[in-house]
Amino acid sequence: LINSSGIALTGFIYDEITLDSSKWIKANKEEKWGFINRQGKEKLTLKYDAIGEFKYGKFCFSINGKWGISDTSGKNILSPKYDSIQFITSSTYKANFKGKWGIKNSTGKWIVEPKFSLIGKLNEGLLSFSSSGKFGFMDTNGVVKIQPRMDAVNFFINGKCLISKNKKWTYINKS
Repeated sequence: LINSSGIALTGFIYDEITLDSSKWIKANKEEKWGFINRQGKEKLTLKYDAIGEFKYGKFCFSINGKWGISDTSGKNILSPKYDSIQFITSSTYKANFKGKWGIKNSTGKWIVEPKFSLIGKLNEGLLSFSSSGKFGFMDTNGVVKIQPRMDAVNFFINGKCLISKNKKWTYINKS
């Protein structure tokens, strides 16, 4: 890590560092991940097997092959027991548990039980999901807004989404 004057802040002690838009930098040493700040000071112990996205002052992490969410003090918000976990909003997460996706809140309660083979990214207030091989859309509370009848879906742009059904493509409206 080098500052704008070209002075090394950390020396060559890390196996890998990853800079993103947050104020912290992901750092790896001897196959463990943690965070350093932009001055090169360790902010969170290098103890994780992997670190995912950093958003809303929280980050996804993996220990022993299971994923959880922690805050910047290292306190677990969701313990590492999921096959995968990703942010939806600052207080909701999509989690894969035993091969099925559901939605959790930051208290650890399932908002939507894990029953979907896929939950997509939040887009214009809706999440795509796959159930029994068909795609539909729901809100972040799990209320189905568009029934799962499509073979493939894209993202909404200005209220319209490109979808496929029976190998034919068209647009649908969000409403």
